Order: sequence, then structure tokens, then C-alpha cells
Amino acid sequence: MAHSTLGSLHFYRGALQEASASLTQALRAYDAIRIHESSAPIGADQKASGLAHQSLVLHLLGFPDQALAANQDAIGHAQALGHELGIAAMTWFEVHLAVHRREPQRALEQARRAMALSEQHGFALWHEIAKLGSGVALIQLGRVSQGRDQIHGWLAWSRAMGYRAIRGFSLASAAQGESALKHWDAAASLYDDAERELEHTGERWFEAELYRLRGEYVLARYGKAGHEEARTLFARALRVSRHQGARMWELRACTSIARQWHDQGRHTDAMNILSPVFHAFTEGHELQDLREARTLLDQLSGKTGPAATHD
Repeated sequence: MAHSTLGSLHFYRGALQEASASLTQALRAYDAIRIHESSAPIGADQKASGLAHQSLVLHLLGFPDQALAANQDAIGHAQALGHELGIAAMTWFEVHLAVHRREPQRALEQARRAMALSEQHGFALWHEIAKLGSGVALIQLGRVSQGRDQIHGWLAWSRAMGYRAIRGFSLASAAQGESALKHWDAAASLYDDAERELEHTGERWFEAELYRLRGEYVLARYGKAGHEEARTLFARALRVSRHQGARMWELRACTSIARQWHDQGRHTDAMNILSPVFHAFTEGHELQDLREARTLLDQLSGKTGPAATHD
């Protein structure tokens, strides 16, 4: 149990390699003795909990196929045990992974499943946190006002209950919704809150993506006048992602930088920063993040000449 708990703490602090090592050790040590669900911090068997956190770690490390497999193993293990609380918790982790994979329809379906199960059995936390996942999925689907409202509902509930885990991610997700609605000041305030939360709690697994999202917000709000500030934020996102070994966040940061440079006519620079990161991925090429990066590289390859092609 100690290795599993340590692994989850490493994950939330953004120490991904350490998280993976601790979770791998915990899963290897797991034996056939079923640990009662009340002994687990998230209300789930320790094997299911370890697999669920490992799935998030693997995704950020750049192994999305392995992450998905671990996530499905966590769900299957919880279902085999037949603990409704554990199933509700693992379904939330399925939602969590799906929104990071940018698979909103799947995330929305599983969030509704988690809410229904939690409402049936009175699992207040998992019911409310599933609203967060549903809200993020709705924003990804373009149903922005509805999604934004659900995220704000989760934030109000978590504040009232004193629950601070993933609050930085929650605040940034609400900011995305406000930005999409062009509620610029509200979005800026939420991004400020998210950064303060990060500093206060030390929960840094989402740090790189927070800076990147804020850079995209700056570009959307200010256009060319915001290029320098956005560049600084993207560079900060890239630096943090590389420090953490978070290749999925690194890919997103490089894609944002390359897109900005593409718009500025710096096609070779854009190719050179994005191509190595994209080609480092050995799996997950069907994901939207990788497909978007490939599309951008294809566009760039036609503008930089044969010396800079990426194939």
C-alpha cells in the first residue's frame, strides 16, 4: 500500500518517473489478498488504484496505448471485485484519461455512467467529480456553456467540502470554457487562480499544460499584440514538460510553438522543434494530438523544401 500511495503522490506532484517506478513496484507486490476498500484512499482496491494512476502516468510519459490498457485493467479488476464504490472511482479515472486523450464522447458517456452509479449508491464525491469530467467533455464537444456550468458546479461543491485535489486542473478547465465564450476577464481570473493553486498545493502534474493553455488564451484574446507573452508561456510549458518527462505535454507545447512560428513564416524553425518530438512517439498515432501534429508537419514540409522534410 505504501508504494501505491507514494506513486499517486509523485504523480500529483509532477514527478512522473518516480510515480511510475513506485506504482510498478506496488503492482508487482500486490498479492491475492483483497484489501478492503475502506483502507484505500480513493475507495478502491489497491491494485485498481495503482493501475488507474499508472494509466495517467503512462499517458503523460508518452505511452497512450499502454495507458489505455492499464486503465481498462483497472476497470476490469474493480468490476471483478464487485465493489460499487471501487467501480465508481475507476470509472472516474476512465473519464479522466478520456478527456486527456481528447475523446469527449467516450468521456461523456462514462461520466454519465459514473454519476448514475454514484447517485444510486450515495457516493457524493464520485458523483460530483464526474460532473467535472462531463463538463470538460462538453467543452471539447463544443457545448461550451453547458460544460462551463458543470465545471463551476464542481468547483463550488469542492470548495464547500474543502476538497483540493485536481483543483488546478478544474480551474484551468473552467478558464478554457470562459475563453471559448470570449469572457476574457473571467478566464484570466481563473488562470490566475489555477497558478496560485499550483503554488499553494504543489500539485504540478498539469503545470506545463496550464501554461500552454494560458498562452493559447493570450493569442485568442490579443492576437498579434499577445505574441510575445504567448511565446513566453509556451516556452515555459515546454521547459516544465521536459523537466518532468511529460512527453504528451511536450508535444502539445511544441505544436503550439510550431503553429505560432508557422503563422510568423518561421517554417524551418517550426519543423525543427516539432518533428523530433512527434517522431519520438512509438504508439498512439490515432490520437487527436498526434494527428494534429502530423498535419502541421505535413503543411510545414511543403514550405521548407527537401532539406527539412520529416519523413
